[in-house]
Amino acid sequence: IHAAIISRPDILSASMQFVTIAKEDLVLLVAEGTENDTPENLLRAKPFIRFNRDAVVGRQIEAWLQSKDIVVNNTMELEGLEAISSMVAAELGISIVPQRCIRKDDHLPLRTIPLGHDAPRRTLGLVSRSNSPRAKIIGITEAVFVSAVSTGGIQSQRQIV
Repeated sequence: IHAAIISRPDILSASMQFVTIAKEDLVLLVAEGTENDTPENLLRAKPFIRFNRDAVVGRQIEAWLQSKDIVVNNTMELEGLEAISSMVAAELGISIVPQRCIRKDDHLPLRTIPLGHDAPRRTLGLVSRSNSPRAKIIGITEAVFVSAVSTGGIQSQRQIV
């Protein structure tokens, strides 16, 4: 693997470089029919579907919950955004997730509620070796991803490298 899109890690080896592609606010994810209330009240009252705490975003969520002194009723801990979204859509609980920087038409009956001005943000980026022999291709890939985020989706384009 020459490059990967990842959440910015807490620690990055000096031999690696990380280029930011997007920053995503974390939001409360609820089923469409969930009553209107504050995120704090919903988190205290509803079953909570947790992002894996070993993941960067999972640790961010845990830190934010602790900073707000919110104790949640954990029902499950899952790895991916799609799995969490499916469980929330099935009304099995609520979750805190990154607000996607790319449009996705999955048509699940979901809505998001902002966590407020101090909501944590996930930083996504392209990580690669600092001295990669594929630096030119990685740079072009980075530009395509940055463009995709700015337009909300990957555009059909053909570029000869």
